[in-house]
Amino acid sequence: PTPPPPVVDRYTGSIKLGLLLDAVAQVLAAMAALPPAPNPTGDSKSDMANLIQYQAKLAQHAKRDEQVRTAGALVKLFLV
Repeated sequence: PTPPPPVVDRYTGSIKLGLLLDAVAQVLAAMAALPPAPNPTGDSKSDMANLIQYQAKLAQHAKRDEQVRTAGALVKLFLV
């Protein structure tokens, strides 16, 4: 695998803004906290409803993560 390009140009010393913003987006996406898991109540109906809500929150988290990463990749594409 090819290593990622450096954020700072070796020859000019200038910062490659697209790469920097992509890296920031990757860090933000990676550090986003997962939603807290529901505690079991012992009531199967409530537990099932809580599980469905939790899965919906996990899907929202995954979508948001992908949106942040895609935005970073697009910025990198247009600014590098």
